[in-house]
Amino acid sequence: MQGINLFLFLAFCATVICSNDVHLDRIRNTLKQLDAGEPLPRSIYKDTISKLKNEGFCTACHKVVKAIIEKRKMGSSKGTMNDYLRKMCNLYTDYGAVACKGYTEINLDTILFIIDNKHDLTPERVCSIFHQAKKCVDPKAKKWIIDLPPPLEQENEQNEVPSNGIWNIFQVTDVHYDPNYKENTKSVCEKPLCCETGTPTGPQDTAGKWGDYHVCDSPPRLFSNLYDRVKATHLDDLNAVYFTGDIISHKSWGTSKDANLAHMNGFYQALADTFKGKKVFPILGNHEPHPVDCYSPEGITEDPLSTKWVFDAAWKAWSKWLPADVEKTVKHAGYYSVLVKPGFRVIGINSNFCFVHNLWLFYEDEDPYGQLTWLVQELLKAEKNREKVHILSHVPSGHELCHLQWSKNYRRIVERFNDTIAAQFNGHTHIDEIEIFYSDENEAINVAFNGGSLTPFVGNNPNYRIYQVQLSDATVQDYQTYTFNMTEANMGSSPAWYSLYSFKEAYGLQDLSKKGLGDFVKKLNKDKMLQKKYFDFSVRNSDVLVKEGCDDKCLKTLTCKVTAVEAGDALDKCYENL
Repeated sequence: MQGINLFLFLAFCATVICSNDVHLDRIRNTLKQLDAGEPLPRSIYKDTISKLKNEGFCTACHKVVKAIIEKRKMGSSKGTMNDYLRKMCNLYTDYGAVACKGYTEINLDTILFIIDNKHDLTPERVCSIFHQAKKCVDPKAKKWIIDLPPPLEQENEQNEVPSNGIWNIFQVTDVHYDPNYKENTKSVCEKPLCCETGTPTGPQDTAGKWGDYHVCDSPPRLFSNLYDRVKATHLDDLNAVYFTGDIISHKSWGTSKDANLAHMNGFYQALADTFKGKKVFPILGNHEPHPVDCYSPEGITEDPLSTKWVFDAAWKAWSKWLPADVEKTVKHAGYYSVLVKPGFRVIGINSNFCFVHNLWLFYEDEDPYGQLTWLVQELLKAEKNREKVHILSHVPSGHELCHLQWSKNYRRIVERFNDTIAAQFNGHTHIDEIEIFYSDENEAINVAFNGGSLTPFVGNNPNYRIYQVQLSDATVQDYQTYTFNMTEANMGSSPAWYSLYSFKEAYGLQDLSKKGLGDFVKKLNKDKMLQKKYFDFSVRNSDVLVKEGCDDKCLKTLTCKVTAVEAGDALDKCYENL
């Protein structure tokens, strides 16, 4: 799931500026106080910013970003900029002083480097990328396009696969390990992540033993319980494991390179210990780098800006599972392509390069690391060799915060190679969901399965999935989502894991073929009760979210997202007033 970084406060600041005269006067006065070094009022987020409408948002964003860029260009020192941005964060957000201090210090080097070295940096560029959900536009943005080869002319036959059997593939994603989680601390606090400190006022804000529905991540004991559950229940029947990213907690203002490395290495070792002898295919999430979200571009090689250390650490851990011939691409940018069996290939990509909260996209956003170009080449080779492919990626291509042009190109790639790509597997959203790709002829042509999350952040029950995959063509025959009820677990001694649903049985499908998936979409669009079931499953029957419910507008958005596989489609068709 997306992290929170320093530039988020620009949204709040911009919203104030575009408001009515009273709010405009207030923001002008506070900015004057800030520039003059005068004492500042408390945060105006709750009583002003959170209540405002979004008219003129992008114009206001341009003004704020321009002010920040100009302040640095006029010669402000690193210390001055740090103080300036920290005060803005305190004033225009509700993160609190501790988080604002951390966010500013962690992101400052990246922000200043981009301002100092991206000579054609403009407010329009910054706002159109970071706030693409507000439909901000940069008229000078390059609409880059990846070249696609024409379809091959070949006989409709496949490689002979030694086994015509079924593989059981285990997916876990978005685990968000919090080493500082403490039972009986405050689950409601004034920071963006809780359940670490503080004395609660009552049961309603007391961190549970196994986790919490509030803004809290996964306690260490939840991991131990999951591993024990797998060993006791599933291990002998599993053939492979897909881990689709996000190890590090949401305490994004308090990360460090050393701590992230320690938590990554610990998690990968636990996977190795639990799934001994199994094939494991991991990918990176947006929370693995420090600062959060910020994967530096190819030309940035020096500390503290470079995030090459993430790729090096990934290879060191993954080399126990992946063949030596993918070391180069993993160390290059965290992606790889592995022939698992004759006729079956797994490609793991780093879709975090599309996540618009990566500040480095302001500096360089055209096919970072040449990954999509490489993906086309790998899929073309697979097509020529009559292989079927599973693609693993963290951020779904249809996510509203996946870079518009990256998302558009990825969709084009899936359309071109839809007969080669058997299935895709995502994470990031923490929602147990599915994305179905359609052709121009309005026929279902591909599918991306989203594995939900182990972390309960925010409000979900933890889960994992097991897929049944037909080896002859790598198609998913069915899957089961497993979960437990957090409320009941915290009242008892341990989680009571159970099978929440089988996709095929829950939706009355004959199979998960392209036609079957198309039938699912038709049913979902017509049946309000089926939409409600889809919502309940998406949050794993969470007590708090099911009670809160999903009204008609919510159900419409949820249903729309099933076929919105490009960020632009999601924003245009599925969301209102983001």
